Formats: sequence, C-alpha cells, structure tokens
Amino acid sequence: MKTFYAKDFGVLPGKDAAEGLAAVFDRMAEEDGEKELIFDRGTYFVNAEALRTEKLYITNTVGDNEWKSGEEPHLNRAGMRLKGIRDLTVEGRGAVFVLLGQACNAVLTDCERVTVRDVVFDLDNDVHYLMGTYYEKLGRGEEARKSFEAATRGDLRVADMNYYNDNPVEYVFYAALAFGKLGNRDKEKEIKDSLLRYCAEHADDRAEIDYFAVSLPDMLVWDQDIAAKNRAFTDKVKALAAALEEDLCSRADRRHRDKDRRGSERVDRAQIRHAVTRVRISGSFPTRRRREIRRLDSVEERSRGQTALCLTDG
Repeated sequence: MKTFYAKDFGVLPGKDAAEGLAAVFDRMAEEDGEKELIFDRGTYFVNAEALRTEKLYITNTVGDNEWKSGEEPHLNRAGMRLKGIRDLTVEGRGAVFVLLGQACNAVLTDCERVTVRDVVFDLDNDVHYLMGTYYEKLGRGEEARKSFEAATRGDLRVADMNYYNDNPVEYVFYAALAFGKLGNRDKEKEIKDSLLRYCAEHADDRAEIDYFAVSLPDMLVWDQDIAAKNRAFTDKVKALAAALEEDLCSRADRRHRDKDRRGSERVDRAQIRHAVTRVRISGSFPTRRRREIRRLDSVEERSRGQTALCLTDG
C-alpha cells in the first residue's frame, strides 16, 4: 500500500486548504492500487471562493440554486471533491475542516472502495470562541489566540430567521466577540453596525411562507404568525447588537483603567525614587563597609539650604 501525506501537497493546519485539497485528490485519482492519505491532526480552513465549481445534480444544495427534476445541473463547490478514485483510505486523525462560505462538505462521484475516517467538518464559531476563553483563563495564550481566530471565520452576514445553509446569527455574534478578543475593535463595531442595519431594514418586513423541498405533502397547516416571528427575530438581533456595544464599551473602559493604572505606576515609581531614605551626613563613614554617596537634586531640600544624600550599600 502506498502512503501519501496531505502536508506534502501544501495542506497544513491553520492554513487555507482549498487548492491543496484539489491537488491531493487529483493525485489520488491518478494513482492505481491500494493507497492511504494521511492528514496531520489540526484545524484546516477551506475558502469556498477558492474551490472549483462544477455542475452537479444535488437537490439540497449549497450551490447557486436548488436543482429540480428536468433542469440542467447547477454550479456547486465541495470542500473535498473525490472523482474517479479507487482503493483509497483517508486517515483524518481528528482533522477539522472549517468551511468559509457556501460549499458542500464532500462530494464523491465514480469512486470505488473509498473509506474516510476521523474527519470533521465544522463551522461552530461559538465553540471556538468559548474554547478561546477557557484557554485564556488557563494562561495558554497561543492556543487562545488560535481559537479566537477560528471563531472569526465564515460568512459574517446576517441570515434571515429561517436560514438553511447560512451562518446562524449567533455565529456572527461570536465571531464579533472573537474579533474583540484579538484587538480588532473596528471589525467588532462593523459587525455590530451590520446587525443594527439588518433590524432597521427588516423589522417591518411582510413575511411569507415559501417552499424549497422537492417533495411536499398534499396538505400543510401553518398556525404560526410568521410576521410576529420575524419581529421576534429582529428583536433578538437587536439584543445581540446591544451586547456587542456593551462589550465594546467595557473594553474601552478597561483600556482607560489600564492607561490610568500605568500612569499611576509611573508616578509611584517616581515618588519611590525621590522618597529613598535621605540622611544628613555628619561624622565619618566606617572604612570596613563600602558606601556610595549619591547627591539627590531635591528642590524641596535645596529650598531649605540643605544637601540630601542617599547611602547605598556597595
């Protein structure tokens, strides 16, 4: 059995893996016989815009449209695209693939005897953010930073109340908090403002029921006021924006407090330097101990016509 390593194709944890994944699976299609592909454990980011597009017959699609019987296939993207591959075992070893944007997790066509183990597709901004806060409390700064960076990934636009493959608004909220943790207050504020704009533009929308499923029952009964549901959703978005505003203000307060504290520490150090033990020198010093006499320029002492001296053991 031949063994291949994804890292040899430029697929590395913490990096964009879109082009590398395409290259490695192209190579797997060219190789005959049994083979295994091994990924290093870690988190890989897959930029949907960098993935190849092709026409596929997928009904529950994340492509440009929903395919219906009798139509031409629509353009789609896939994080892992396996085509014409035989006798392959993919060993993920816990690899996590975070899809950035709209794309299918994986698509296999014309493949035989393909096994994929221990691979996770993920876009849970909230989980990454909370992991970052835990690492932060444990004093593991580098791991906290990586988790916060993972929490900022993905589509940051607000989806409607009944989203399908869009980011839930909570994910956008946690992404904004993560930007704040990383010191990017401008981005956090930009997301907060986008939430408020969404509320202003959609709070009074006339909501209607629509369908996307290919198969529908003969009769459906809807007893929910979807206009009220839309208003409740925009209220929720507004509350998340308010929470971001509070976070921004608290960060600003902490910065001011830190600035005041640093200023106070500088004053304290200056006071300590000028408040060292000052004695009036009379008589002689013992010769068995080396001492350094340092003249202090003290306005207060000079005003009294005195000379202040500091004695320091050598």
